[in-house]
Amino acid sequence: MKKIFYLLVFSLCVLQAQEKNITYSNIFPKNSLAVISFSDIELTKKQFKETYLYSFLQEPEIKKLITEIEKQYSWDNFSKRLKIATGLSLKESLAIFAGEVSVALVDIPSGSEPIQVAVIIDHKQHGENAQKLIDSLIKRVPIEKGSYDVGGQKISYVKGLETALHYTSVDNNLLFATTQKLMSDMLTNISQQGNRLKDTPQYQKSSTIFANSALSYYFDMEKFLHIVEGYMPVKQKVALQSMGVFDWKAICASFAIDKPHFVSRMRLVAKGNKGINRLLHLQPINQNIEKNIPQNSGGWIAKNVNCSELWSEFLRCYNNYEKQLQQQGYPKENSYTTFYDNIRKFEKAFLETTVSEALSSVGPHYALFHLPDPTGGLIPRLVATANTNNPKLLKKVLGMLFDLLHYEFKEKIYKGKTLYYLSRQTTYRGNPIVQINRQQRENLRMLLGTFSFYIDNDQIFITRIVQDLMDLIDTQQSMTPLSISKISPVKQHGLYSFLLYLDWNALLPAVYNTLLPFIPSWEGEISSFLGSDIKSVDIPRMSTIAKYLSPVVGGFEAESEQATFSLRTNFNFDFYVAQGLLWLQLRDVWGPVTSKFFKELDQHLRVNEKVVELVSKNRFYAAYRKWESLEKTAHFESFRLIAKNEKLKLKEKYNGATSQLVNRLQKSFNGALAGWHVTGDWKWQNEELFAKNESPDTFSAVIGENALEDYVIHLEVKDIKSNFQIFFHWNERFNGSPTYKSISFQERKEQQGKWIPLKFKIHKNRISYWYGLKHYVVNANATSGLFGIHLPANSQVRIRNLRLQVEKQIQPEYEEPIVYIQANDTVDPVFQNENTQYFFTVKNQGNKQITNAHLQVDLPESMQFVSASGATYKVIKNRSIVFGPAVIQPNKTLKCKLNVKLLISGSFNVPATITFDDLQGKIVVTERTHVLSE
Repeated sequence: MKKIFYLLVFSLCVLQAQEKNITYSNIFPKNSLAVISFSDIELTKKQFKETYLYSFLQEPEIKKLITEIEKQYSWDNFSKRLKIATGLSLKESLAIFAGEVSVALVDIPSGSEPIQVAVIIDHKQHGENAQKLIDSLIKRVPIEKGSYDVGGQKISYVKGLETALHYTSVDNNLLFATTQKLMSDMLTNISQQGNRLKDTPQYQKSSTIFANSALSYYFDMEKFLHIVEGYMPVKQKVALQSMGVFDWKAICASFAIDKPHFVSRMRLVAKGNKGINRLLHLQPINQNIEKNIPQNSGGWIAKNVNCSELWSEFLRCYNNYEKQLQQQGYPKENSYTTFYDNIRKFEKAFLETTVSEALSSVGPHYALFHLPDPTGGLIPRLVATANTNNPKLLKKVLGMLFDLLHYEFKEKIYKGKTLYYLSRQTTYRGNPIVQINRQQRENLRMLLGTFSFYIDNDQIFITRIVQDLMDLIDTQQSMTPLSISKISPVKQHGLYSFLLYLDWNALLPAVYNTLLPFIPSWEGEISSFLGSDIKSVDIPRMSTIAKYLSPVVGGFEAESEQATFSLRTNFNFDFYVAQGLLWLQLRDVWGPVTSKFFKELDQHLRVNEKVVELVSKNRFYAAYRKWESLEKTAHFESFRLIAKNEKLKLKEKYNGATSQLVNRLQKSFNGALAGWHVTGDWKWQNEELFAKNESPDTFSAVIGENALEDYVIHLEVKDIKSNFQIFFHWNERFNGSPTYKSISFQERKEQQGKWIPLKFKIHKNRISYWYGLKHYVVNANATSGLFGIHLPANSQVRIRNLRLQVEKQIQPEYEEPIVYIQANDTVDPVFQNENTQYFFTVKNQGNKQITNAHLQVDLPESMQFVSASGATYKVIKNRSIVFGPAVIQPNKTLKCKLNVKLLISGSFNVPATITFDDLQGKIVVTERTHVLSE
């Protein structure tokens, strides 16, 4: 149900539609490839309440089981997340899909062509909520929006996603199309005939099964085969042509509620009768077959098929396949010739007749039925029967075939009838056709049993064991025969060439009650199948299930150029829907896309819910990171753009909050350490600095760009969770690489709820600090400036009375330039064919100016130069960008910016080299960038 809701929301993310009498067959264009339509959702809900399945679900035992299964879905939480994102609850959102909901795929997406999708939604009286849902979704995406008119009808559109979205509203319907032309065709079809789906011959031959259906599916096979024909390998295409698949015109399915049952129907429309289309021309079942089946049978299958004709058609198709391949450049193709020669050798050496003649000895009227067991046995007893046209030849052929497997038939007389049963040959006679060892013979024996049969009045009866044949003879003497003419899966009794009948009340209780005591041994399999932890005590009783059991009936009608399979059942409606859609290969067309969309929609709602909670607590950084993560992982452009837009909004709020915090912190230090860099949700409240880090990132508050030699930091800490770190920084000369000396403070139970004083005294080569009353000394080489606080994941801290006391500025002993160089990229990872920017900072931390400074950046072949700024530059062979020459005064900075385009995916290093006068050698820093494929 959750996935169905996602599918409907996906349709609604894109739309608005038309009049009450609008239906998909009138609106969708005749070149529609595939259509799925819910005819009237509100009516279907009402009809569903009159089915056996609904009554079954109301049973207390079943309700309890359903409650256990539904616990994992957290529908209340899902509805809450949806309400936050759209302003509508789950119930309100589902109510929008009130009447017809239809989706059409007009073509198969390929290359650069846009996806052609059309949608109709009849929202009935829920238009206000429908518009509210549309607006809430569209307004969040930073894309091109506008409108235009088609015949006086206003059409709105959005562009910039995976595909454009065109939508309009007329009365109680919403129309949606992915192209302007498709929308125009749909509006034209409202008033004009000729281009409607229902005008096509293949749809007209399919439409009769759509009457009174709750769900309809239509697939234009002729168009599909025409599209994919050019992509098929030659052998595959020739094989399908030989089999008659290219004569298929349409496949369709319908699912209806025929109170209190469900009826599903599937139809194939094809032209001609070659290959497998021969099955469309089968004759109806001979009514005489019913006299051999007892009326109280638990289930049976009856069919009419001429195996000899099918064999001849198979040979014709195979021969045609070989000839066509030879004509298309495969002169050595001779698989049919080899196969046919082997068949002829087999016929001559062992069969002593032709395969066609052997097959014509039996049929075409076949049946397989369950023989009632008066003892209530667990294993169903099956009997196969067929008419025989040449009993003598049939017995001879069966004897020869089993002789190849080293078996022979023996006779047993029962009530005047001769029964034949399978027995091992007393002496082994090898043959070159079938090589079979002892283990294979035993496996065959387990499968076939004694393969017993007898022939009576030109009718053969076959069972697995001879005792079942004896019971069958006893049953026939007093049984009431079946009346096939009164059995049909639909109300209109047709001429069926195949009928299926299963009476669960006769078959299921014995099996269910026998296996029920052993359920604890496979509770894991049940739980895995149902998606919840199910115990054996939760399984309903057979008596509860039996209240709603009635026979399942299926039938196959073969008419001119079409074949229809119908099935009437009580349960498993969703199963038959899924079965039909998979059979029609809907999964292959939309499965991968919709699966990813459902996953990302759920992820989007979860992120949105969490962000709203974080923003309400002014935790803008954590909220920003949530959207940033979703932006990087999203496959759909719509979700990526929403995440990007929301991220930028939060970045503005975060920068504003951070600016206020920095101003307040600078006052605590009287400007002595001027530069502040804040990462994470730090708050200044009630003269306290506070942070609670629940993210995987490390929060940091860093100050200090002025070099100090002797200074003292005072602060008090409280409510430490996990730990936090105070760190100090110094630079080794020339290479500019930062090195940190950190001091960690752990959570202590005895200090909970108390303010603990901290004092740090920083000298040139050591750090002394006091934690409460305890004193510590840490040796460090050339400490200077840069003091900061690190707060790792899942930790928190409160800080107050933060102040700085400067005792001595660093006085250099001699004049010398000291260089600090840093390289950063703005977006990492970045998607292929998108741009990123690199910022390079070269700072003179010494007391002597730097002259003739050059900064050279070398781009790998995976990157393309776009632009540069910040200093004079030149581009060499579109790969090397050289900034400079430049003069950098003491305590001043050279900043350069480079914009590049990423051409291929992977991880790439961008080296930057600084050279200047008085420098022996050169300084190189490298920035690594990760590029994701589109």
